[in-house]
Amino acid sequence: MHILFPSPHSQLHPHPSCRMEVLQKPALLAPLPRLHPLHCHSVRPSSPRPLLTRRARSYSALHASCRYSSIAVITLSNVGYFGSFFTLESCNHYYMAAPIFKVVQTMVSQMILGIRTINISRRSNVVTWIVVSVFLTFTSAQWFLNMWNRTPVQGRHNNCTAGNRPPVLTVWLYYLLSMAYDILTLGISTVYLISFNPKSGKMAHLVRMYAHV
Repeated sequence: MHILFPSPHSQLHPHPSCRMEVLQKPALLAPLPRLHPLHCHSVRPSSPRPLLTRRARSYSALHASCRYSSIAVITLSNVGYFGSFFTLESCNHYYMAAPIFKVVQTMVSQMILGIRTINISRRSNVVTWIVVSVFLTFTSAQWFLNMWNRTPVQGRHNNCTAGNRPPVLTVWLYYLLSMAYDILTLGISTVYLISFNPKSGKMAHLVRMYAHV
């Protein structure tokens, strides 16, 4: 007998008594963290497998890293935004914590998407080269765009968030690259999935491959 525990997809709704403080310079405030919840849910087999392959263990480690880094981003962001105990000195040490974990979480989730895309293409050399090249290029750019020109921002109740220093705003480019990577990998996967014939051996190979991860 196997008990399946579905992954929760519920959204957090703040209590009505919690009021967010309006900053004096809202343009400085960076957007809320962009998470990839769908990428962090692993596909687990329904039959028991006492011995996992090295590939399956690596894949499970990626999913676990994605989950825990997502929790860290949400926790650090909420503590910084809703906290009212930050001094100027403590905020200078804290404000970069959420942006750093945000990039780490994005990297892990994009790596999962890239691996899935390569597997769906049956490890095509062209697809592998495209995905790896785009991943390395976009990841380097995302680190730079999300870390550069940052400044601590505090509201009237001594919270602590990270913002961009005007007039150069770069964080929105980070989100643009993240969405572009998602569209690219999902587009490639869709093209290969549409080309699969359910009666052919390609679809059976794909099913067997995902049954082990």
